Parts: sequence; structure tokens; C-alpha cells
Amino acid sequence: MRSDLPLAVLANVCGSPTPGWPASIDPESDFGLAALKLIRRRRQTRDSLYARLIIPGNPWFAPRSLLFDLLYGGRTSDVVVVGYRSEHPSLPVPKELPKNHCFQLTTGNSRQTQEPEELSEGAQADDKWAHESLWASINAQHGDLTPISDSDVTVDAKFVLFADGSGTFLPAYGRVVEVSDLFETGDKFDITEDKLPRTPVRDLNEGDLVMLRLSGSGDYLDDVVDTLMRQAGEAGLRRSALQWKERLKQAIKRHGEGVVAMNMRGLGVRLRSPQYLWEWAGDAVMAPHDRQTFLHLIATTWQLEGLGVDDVSEIYANARWDEMERLKAYHHKAGAVIRAALLARVRELVAERRHIETVESIELPGAAAGRMGLLRVAAIDTKTRRVPTSTLFHLAKVKVTPWQG
Repeated sequence: MRSDLPLAVLANVCGSPTPGWPASIDPESDFGLAALKLIRRRRQTRDSLYARLIIPGNPWFAPRSLLFDLLYGGRTSDVVVVGYRSEHPSLPVPKELPKNHCFQLTTGNSRQTQEPEELSEGAQADDKWAHESLWASINAQHGDLTPISDSDVTVDAKFVLFADGSGTFLPAYGRVVEVSDLFETGDKFDITEDKLPRTPVRDLNEGDLVMLRLSGSGDYLDDVVDTLMRQAGEAGLRRSALQWKERLKQAIKRHGEGVVAMNMRGLGVRLRSPQYLWEWAGDAVMAPHDRQTFLHLIATTWQLEGLGVDDVSEIYANARWDEMERLKAYHHKAGAVIRAALLARVRELVAERRHIETVESIELPGAAAGRMGLLRVAAIDTKTRRVPTSTLFHLAKVKVTPWQG
């Protein structure tokens, strides 16, 4: 064991903060070792080697990308798993070796590995409880999510917990600004690009740095867009471009999403599911991905609502589509404005060698409705939940009951 390398302790054995551990731990005062690295996310392992890796507990529910990087990424040759004998702790192995021209694949199971179904019932119950207790506590705090109006449609969402103890529902099929690479590599500092560095919510990982509104609710991008449209004398563009959503919403309520979807299929449109019509009717998605699908959607709506299907519906649909294209252009412009301001502030933080462990408040032009901030992701619920759109992006403090082992 090399004495010049630090020891490492995995502080994320269940896809969330380790049960029973406080949010802030100091290696020197709590462990008596200055040369000790507490690892909670994969980004911390970049270009790192360790004399020994210590895993306090059964690692079966640790994030696989983080665990496999530590075990099989050449980070250390000495791994110690600390657990109760009845837990039968074991290290998972990849299903296969990397494929290249140097190594041949071999069959057989590692002697140190037990499949989860082979573990004792007690061990399985303990691990499952540790994995799910955090989310059971959080979900209990959000039991009654009632729509605030008829237009407050429900969408699939994931709950994201942040390192400062706050959390929010984010649209499962949506995207959020994630800037970890800006701080860690600096390779995306080109502000001439008109797109924000947005990441799908389903691809977020613990340790990612997400930009959200710290006060108020809703997506801050819309506020900047509305400001730009008012300055250009098109304050009513959003209302005009999206007025078709209310009619679609009424058609779904009156006839059911199955009937609307069946009529769409009759025009040759294939939907992911009938429930996806609610995504179009709500605010999570602006419109179908192409003009022809939108024309069929409007034709179906008009037909079901008894308005007839003729040239008038096509003229209406084309007018709305052209307005939505202009609205999208304002979104791109707002993205460029916000990105420039964000990167300017990021440059300052990087120059200050600022490390964001939990949250960093930032000011952006056009976001007067609430303070903005960069928040460090602590954990993401693996399950989706149907919630009203009014609950999305709304940060609230989360009370988590610590585990007592």
C-alpha cells in the first residue's frame, strides 16, 4: 500500500447520503485523518488514485457508475468492505469485461460476488429499507398534491433532493440547466452558442450542479422570454400561440384521451401513449415535434368539438405553428442572454476558486421574479410520480429522518 496516496471512504452506499451520517463530515476532526477522501459522487474520482477504499456497508444499492469506477477503474488495489456478518456484504462485478484486441472474455462468477437474490432475507430487507426509507419520508411530505385549476394538468415527475436540504419535482421528460463541467473542465465557456447547457432530468446524477430559481416557482427561462417579448412589442405572443392548448384540454376532458388518440391514429399519427396528449395540453411541452402532427392534432380537436374539419382549421393551425416558431426564437435568444450572464458569473466563481458544496446564489438579468442559484444534487428518486405542473421547479425544505442503525 503506497503511503503517498490518500485513503478513500465511500459515503454514498445507497444512492443518497449514507444513512446515519451527518450532512457535513470533516475527515480530520471526525476521522482523525487529514489524508482521507470522502467520496459521494463519481466526479470526485476524476484523475484520482487511492491507497485503500473503505466501503462502510453493503454496496449493492450504491450508484453503479460510481461503484464500478472505484472498483474497476484502476483507482485502488485494496478494497475493504465493513459490514455486519449477517448482511453478507458483497461486491458486484460488471456483466462482461471491456471488449478490445488485448483481452478475451471469460466466463464464470467472481468468488466474492453474491447475486442479490442469494442474500439472506434479513439482509435484503435491511438494504431495501436503507435504499427506500429516504424516499418514503419525502413522499409522505408530498401526499396531497392537488391541481390548483383545470389548466393545472398532471405530468410525470421525479423528486430531486439537493445538498442544502431543499428539493423539488422536476418533469421526468424535461431538461434543466446543469453546469458541473463548466466548473470542473472549463471546456464549454463559449458564450456565442445560443443554447443553455441543459441535461435531461432522467440523466441527472448525485453531485450534478443544477441551476434553478431559489425563490418563487416555475421555470425562470419563461420570465426572461416574456421580458424580451414585451420589449419587442409582442407581449401577447405566448397567449396567442398557445391558445389551442385550452381547446385540446377540453376535448380530452369531454371525450377522454383514448378517443382523441384513436382519432389521431386514424390520421396516421402514432403516440407514445394516450396520456402523452396531456403533455401537449400542459406547459411541459410547447407543441408536437413537427408541423404535420400539429395539423392533425388541431384537425382532430376541431372534429371532436364539432367545429368541422376544413380549410379554416388548417389556416388556424398554420397560424399558431408560425407563432410558436417565433416564440421558440425568443426562447433561443433568452437562452443566449442567460447563458452569457451565467458564464460571466461562473468565470468569477472559478477565478475565486469557489467550491460549491451545497448552493450558490447568483443574479441574472430578466429573472426579477426570484433569486437564481446553483444547487448540488444529493439524490434523485428512481421512481416517477404524477404531479400537477404547478408543483414543478418549486423548491421547498425537506425534513429527512436520519437512520438509526
